[in-house]
Amino acid sequence: MKKLMALVLALVMVLLVCAGCGDKSKDKVIEPEAVASELVDGLNWDSEMVAYDEGDLRYYFDVTDATVIAGYCASTSTTEMVVAAQCEDEAAAQALESSMKQYLSDLKMEADRYQPEEVARVDKAVISRNGCAVVLCVSGDDRAADTVEAWLK
Repeated sequence: MKKLMALVLALVMVLLVCAGCGDKSKDKVIEPEAVASELVDGLNWDSEMVAYDEGDLRYYFDVTDATVIAGYCASTSTTEMVVAAQCEDEAAAQALESSMKQYLSDLKMEADRYQPEEVARVDKAVISRNGCAVVLCVSGDDRAADTVEAWLK
């Protein structure tokens, strides 16, 4: 009887642990460099896009060492950019998404002062997150939002 009770308790514990995990099948796992590169190749840009230094991205968005991040920015003074990241957990992804929103707010304020024509581009920026994957795209291309969403499905 003790063995049966121990087995039942063990099964109940396993079921509780599994139930607590939730449905992770919808979470997208991306390779940030591939996503950023594909977005640069697939969208129309007003400037030539050049790779960001990874250290700069880590500084701008204050990401953890475990986050894999890559991106491209305009070689001229436009606000165009693409940043893709795969975070280690959902909390890090949420923090990165918040950081990206703050970055865009600051970018818009600066654009309003020095490049008012860029404000519309920043207003159309796309930030999208699915699980631990986060993508930011600032582009004048009307297909940007659909293209980003397609990557994160």
